[in-house]
Amino acid sequence: MTKKQAILNHLKKYRKITPLEALNEYGSMRLGAVIFELRKNYKIRTNLIDVPTRFGNSTVAQYVYEGAIK
Repeated sequence: MTKKQAILNHLKKYRKITPLEALNEYGSMRLGAVIFELRKNYKIRTNLIDVPTRFGNSTVAQYVYEGAIK
């Protein structure tokens, strides 16, 4: 299974993913590039969310799966 397919399966199951989750779960350091490719066939929304870090909050992208493009 490719990283692209693994990330798509994750989105279908859990409905959302962040870059940190993609790195930890699938070893993907380029989630944005994978999402770019997936958007050719699937509707994926981007939310910006704040996550706590040891230096304060940081804003990261959270990709939300909304289904196949018809």
